[in-house]
Amino acid sequence: MRVASSVPLETIYLIESQVDRERDLSAAGSLLGGAFARALARSDVLLFGLLVRADGYAALAHSPSDRLPAFVRDVQSAVAQRLNAMEATRGPLWTSRVRWRSMRSQGELFSVLVDLLVEPVEDGQIDDPGDWPLPSSYSALVEGVVPRFVWPDAHGRAGAFAVSSPLVHTPLPIFADLPATRWRARLDAAVHARLAAALRWRRAG
Repeated sequence: MRVASSVPLETIYLIESQVDRERDLSAAGSLLGGAFARALARSDVLLFGLLVRADGYAALAHSPSDRLPAFVRDVQSAVAQRLNAMEATRGPLWTSRVRWRSMRSQGELFSVLVDLLVEPVEDGQIDDPGDWPLPSSYSALVEGVVPRFVWPDAHGRAGAFAVSSPLVHTPLPIFADLPATRWRARLDAAVHARLAAALRWRRAG
């Protein structure tokens, strides 16, 4: 499976580093602005997860709409467009729960991603990349794009499951509680390979 993304991982990694330092989503917006939102609309909603620290997202999720950075509003619009397109091809029942649960409140973009990805994992549908049940644009995990997700714990509270990578200075929230399947092994290998390439690109620049 191939992920069609018009935003290179190296660019995302640099933006993510900037956001990590400043804890400010507007930093990402100033670097990519509307171009990133347009890329999201036609490719990977998952890419937005790279721009937000799981441990810093709660404050944004509860911000009033008029206080959200313009960049975040652009991304929300792009996500809504993506869901509309998916609804047109897969039917309203497939997206109704995701749309109404996730898009009614400003800033709850992670709910979209969790609904689309956690449920298949919990149902045991994912064991190998070849079994990935979602459209190819959502198979970025398999291709090594590093996700940052908020995953509810047993009590419904948001919690980040993280694994440490020797390639970066901060933990990488991934699906750390997944069983050691072939899918998980290939995911980890792909993530580390892509991060290594991004770091080489950064040092070379």
